[in-house]
Amino acid sequence: MSKLAVVFAILFFAAETFAYEPALCGKLESVYFSCSTKGKVISVCLTNEFGPDTGELTYRYGVVGDVELEYSASHGDLNSKYGYAFSSYAKGNISELSFSIGKYVYTIHSDNHVFRASTAGVFVEKDSKVVAYKQCDNPRPKNQNSLADLRKVGIVIGTPRGIGTEGD
Repeated sequence: MSKLAVVFAILFFAAETFAYEPALCGKLESVYFSCSTKGKVISVCLTNEFGPDTGELTYRYGVVGDVELEYSASHGDLNSKYGYAFSSYAKGNISELSFSIGKYVYTIHSDNHVFRASTAGVFVEKDSKVVAYKQCDNPRPKNQNSLADLRKVGIVIGTPRGIGTEGD
């Protein structure tokens, strides 16, 4: 194989390895979770200047230019509109962000484990039963931040339900 072919192969795989997931966040927002799922995108975005008087935490689902579902909360409403849970252990962590619309509960989860499969996606529940699950195509999505980083923005931390954890 020529040296040029080797260089192109390395660049291709490096770009693939370090590329961020697609996101539905705006220019003034940071990505805290985003992944593709069968042609759609799940995103959790936080306004860059998020604080007591400005900004929002927003969930979006759809495609660029056609967001099918959007749910937002300002800093003051953060803990009444969203539920957040985080737990870590020596070989992994679980993060969950949930909200309700009517009888439906949406739970975005990121479960990262060393010795078993990691999972990420969004569960939709109605009357405490899972009615839909959109699993991320990549179980370890690469983003600017992670759901775990939401601990730093003033959201109350609860205990994860482990809804996305396999093998427990």
